[in-house]
Amino acid sequence: MKLRFTPNAVADIDSVYDYIAADDPVAAQTVLLRIGQLVDQLPAHPMLGRKGRVDGTRELIVPNTPFIAVYEIEEPYLNILAIIHTSRRWAEHF
Repeated sequence: MKLRFTPNAVADIDSVYDYIAADDPVAAQTVLLRIGQLVDQLPAHPMLGRKGRVDGTRELIVPNTPFIAVYEIEEPYLNILAIIHTSRRWAEHF
């Protein structure tokens, strides 16, 4: 399976970095590294995340962060749809 990020997911990652880096660039880099390391495991283990709140999606909780990676499996791709802070309102669709 090939990992693919949607434009919305890329924008989310940029926003996460910018927000955290405003106070602590090292912490921002650490959070992105944690997200990246976990998401990189998905092609080999696509069922790693739980069933998503939105039909057809799955959610991967990023430990030690307030973020969830939302993805869908669409052979031959595993699409990262969003990186969501747990305090944000959940979307009805991605």
